[in-house]
Amino acid sequence: MAVETAATHLEDMPVVDVAQLTDYEQMKGKLAIEVVSLEANSDMLSKIPHQEMEDMAVVYRFVLGSDAEGRSSILVTNNLIENMGVTPEQFHADAIANAPEIRPAEIKGMSQVMMEMMGPEQFELMGMPMVTDLRDEHI
Repeated sequence: MAVETAATHLEDMPVVDVAQLTDYEQMKGKLAIEVVSLEANSDMLSKIPHQEMEDMAVVYRFVLGSDAEGRSSILVTNNLIENMGVTPEQFHADAIANAPEIRPAEIKGMSQVMMEMMGPEQFELMGMPMVTDLRDEHI
């Protein structure tokens, strides 16, 4: 059973051209930013390029693909940008330029977020009013 499950998931893995991963000109259009906790990720942050903002850190990912089941991405490491021959400043500038296209910001009310996480059926079972739009919430 475990072998069959592993084989099924291996078939679903995205195909990645490893040579492309070190070519910054091909990859920079896939560069995105992510904000993480500075304190909770201190060990990881010592190995990756990042910008600190208050108690958060901006980190970088190459988004390889996304679908209804999730997103596949690679966390950018210091070794990766060194191999690409790109400065952290250029990386940051390119990631900021890509951000609105690759991972646009969304503003959602807490009810809408909870409904998406729980599913409409569970949300309704808890007696919460259905929310289909942010304008439906009272702020």
